[in-house]
Amino acid sequence: MRVRQRRRNRATGTVVEVVDATDATEPFDPADGGRWATVCVDHGGVAQHPTLALARSWAADPTGWCDDCRHGRPTINERCLGLPAGAGR
Repeated sequence: MRVRQRRRNRATGTVVEVVDATDATEPFDPADGGRWATVCVDHGGVAQHPTLALARSWAADPTGWCDDCRHGRPTINERCLGLPAGAGR
């Protein structure tokens, strides 16, 4: 999977990538939603698009397609930091 853009969103603080889904494995299927995908790296949200321009425009606002960003939920790293020592082993 080739990453075309990667940046931290100012509003949510999450990392968002725009990727080429043609050479990716699950969960991307270019036939399903398009060649390009926006991915919320911190929450795992994904949206697929037919054009790179559309994917880049969606990457600017992950609250429109990532449920966890929309609801202000903590990132995976923040959740792990809140675990007591030894939990999750």
